[in-house]
Amino acid sequence: MKKYILPCSIILITQSISSFFSTFYYDSKTFVTIMGLVNLMIVFFIFLFFLKKLKKEEFNNEITFSKAFGYSFKLSLLWSFIGIIIFNIYSIFNREAVKNIMERSFAEQRQKIIDTQGSISLSEEKFLRGILESQQNPFLMSIGTFIYLLIAGLVISLIVSAICKSKSKI
Repeated sequence: MKKYILPCSIILITQSISSFFSTFYYDSKTFVTIMGLVNLMIVFFIFLFFLKKLKKEEFNNEITFSKAFGYSFKLSLLWSFIGIIIFNIYSIFNREAVKNIMERSFAEQRQKIIDTQGSISLSEEKFLRGILESQQNPFLMSIGTFIYLLIAGLVISLIVSAICKSKSKI
């Protein structure tokens, strides 16, 4: 368990900073996207650094892909849980951002329908608003955050494990 504390602490800090800026600068999709990508790159290097450290200290510079993947996938599970906690904390403190993001999504989707059909009926507008409001359910948003971070962690784990695995001796 000790080998997970420091990487998870660093991930907690980077995820908190990314979430902080993303929730307060939600108006800029470009900024939020860049913050998300920067956070993914930082997490990638955290995984890589700590997997190489584990390989050196515990496995005498010899580690199989499966052991490397096991360690990094456990890190990604912890990252997903950390992400849910941080997401919920920031969404509680900045409910206005969540509401404004929903309104912006509604306006964008409404405009897309108008652009393709020429107009939007009142029933279509109510249906669209209902769908977007149901997507703002905190439980569903937490599940979505967990799945996103888990998939990102899986991809990062596969790449990092492939980089760190020991070369087979023939």
